[in-house]
Amino acid sequence: PANGERPAFWCFVPSGPNVPRVAVIALHGMGQKGDAIGGQLMPFAQARNWVIIAPTLDYGEWRDPDQLVKSEPRIVRQVIDVVDHFKEVTGVPIQPRFITFGFSRGAQTATRLGMIYPDRVIGVGAASAGTYTLPTRTVPSPSGPIPAPFPFGSDGIEQKLGRPVIIDAVKKVSYWIGVGELDSKDADVPRQWDTYQGKNRLERAERFARAVQDAGCVTRLFKTTGVGHELPPRAIDDAVRFLSATVDADLARTGAHAVRVLPVDPSQVTSGGLAMPGLPPMLSTPPPSRTSSVAPWPRDISGDTMITLSSFMPLQSGRMPVRVAPTTGDKARDPSNLFWRLVGRYIAQ
Repeated sequence: PANGERPAFWCFVPSGPNVPRVAVIALHGMGQKGDAIGGQLMPFAQARNWVIIAPTLDYGEWRDPDQLVKSEPRIVRQVIDVVDHFKEVTGVPIQPRFITFGFSRGAQTATRLGMIYPDRVIGVGAASAGTYTLPTRTVPSPSGPIPAPFPFGSDGIEQKLGRPVIIDAVKKVSYWIGVGELDSKDADVPRQWDTYQGKNRLERAERFARAVQDAGCVTRLFKTTGVGHELPPRAIDDAVRFLSATVDADLARTGAHAVRVLPVDPSQVTSGGLAMPGLPPMLSTPPPSRTSSVAPWPRDISGDTMITLSSFMPLQSGRMPVRVAPTTGDKARDPSNLFWRLVGRYIAQ
């Protein structure tokens, strides 16, 4: 139940192993409640042993940027408070960093959480947001760069939300941006964002995805064909695949997983799946505590290779088909360090 400024929240704890789980913070759209979006995510979370925390939020007026500037600090504060409160009242152990997934108005807050709380957010799923806050202080214009004050961009965001946008830290957060290909009616969104992000949800999703990718974030833009302003299962499935790969990469980086490298027949890999510009920069160097459990490495390392991440505790397991960068020399075939030099793309499993 709600308590003072803390909103009520719906939660789901899967029946999997009782180990520190990844939490998904699910943020509903206007006129909805937490259980609506939480229920949509539940089967996906059960399959991955993820916890769902879905607060019911009073967003206020989102079309007026002045009102948004006043309400968003409260909303962001409430979301973080709910996460901390969940741990206190349930005793369910969760990982220090979480996923946030939002639809429509909830997607707006989800993207901002990733920018100002990169120390707590692993990845962001944002479906059909009407507006965004760009991670830049300026945007280009025919006459040159112009300021992009919050909520349009990050200029002045620290004064409003209490935390700055630090690009080097934001690079650690992956972004899945989803939008329906028919969600392109200019009248559905407020005009004040046009100069900065485009005239409709489709244009704005494209612009924001480019902005976070340019900032160094692993980014996927997913356009659902034949769909307007809605959240279909195929979009959720794509988002969860992306975020699952993000979680596994982060857990491997922090030493929570052993890493097992296995060859795979490229014909077994589904084409046209998750496309990423590359692994996060944070994967360039392994942490000192990382431990690897490695299968024999094939002599030709230029093809597709299946990376299986399996933990010492059955915390989570996942597969990430990736393209390995061709290299030469004996050291290149050393699987104990090759994982950390993977580049290319994830493909849907």
